[in-house]
Amino acid sequence: ALLTVNSSKLPKDFEKIDLEIKNYKLEQLDQKSKQRLWKLNAKSAKLDPKYNNAEIIEPVIEYYDKDSGKVKFLLSSDSASLNKQTQAFKLFENVQLHFNNNQYYLESGNLEFSEQSQVFTTSNNWSLESLGKGLMIKGSSGVINKDFKTLISEGSASLTKAEYLLEADKITVNLTENSQIVDAVGHSKLNIRNKNITLRAGQIHLDPKGNLKANGAINILTEKVSCFANNLLVRKINNVQIATLTGNPYIVRNGDKIFADEIDYNFDTEEVTIKGHVHS
Repeated sequence: ALLTVNSSKLPKDFEKIDLEIKNYKLEQLDQKSKQRLWKLNAKSAKLDPKYNNAEIIEPVIEYYDKDSGKVKFLLSSDSASLNKQTQAFKLFENVQLHFNNNQYYLESGNLEFSEQSQVFTTSNNWSLESLGKGLMIKGSSGVINKDFKTLISEGSASLTKAEYLLEADKITVNLTENSQIVDAVGHSKLNIRNKNITLRAGQIHLDPKGNLKANGAINILTEKVSCFANNLLVRKINNVQIATLTGNPYIVRNGDKIFADEIDYNFDTEEVTIKGHVHS
């Protein structure tokens, strides 16, 4: 950096001067291998006298994979702050993150992370899209593992995949190579849009095989019938989704309530099978 003093009088104490640098560039190298860990380019930056903190304008940050040396993820925003001692970044406004050649694309109002931390923390509304896995997750705030294997969204959280729309207070997604494990907690609602079916529950869990479990004030609402219960298990049997309701289950059809020990609902044919002690 070039320091220019536009005065014939030099300052008495340089430690009290903030430095503003245009075309700010910074790199972090591994101490042993000297391999580049990350690189920062920015329009400008203002540094405190001891160079510990920087206020950065229009940063672009590239993080590198230690094994291949290729760019692992790329970050940009309108502005940022950097604590050079802790290697902690805070990015503000129009944050964008591209992971593994756009395998995942993230947008957020604000984002925080550090070299030591294993997660990104988002706030002020965020969304993440995975074209390869065909899903979109949104929320007010979130926590994302840097390997993108665990995604947590909170505050008006939603998850969209194919014909499914899942909404809840908090949604956690654990990604495997070929599938996802999803947990929704608090005012959970699942819409199956191509079948016009809505499932409401306190909690909803989806396992890698496509099975669904739910509990707490369950309601399956269709055009023909409403089903209620405390517990729900949805399984694929011969490629047909069958929902089994237990825990004080009952259905409402044409204004009539029918109670039973167990109720099966076929998501494909919309047929209802009532089992056990049946009464109205």
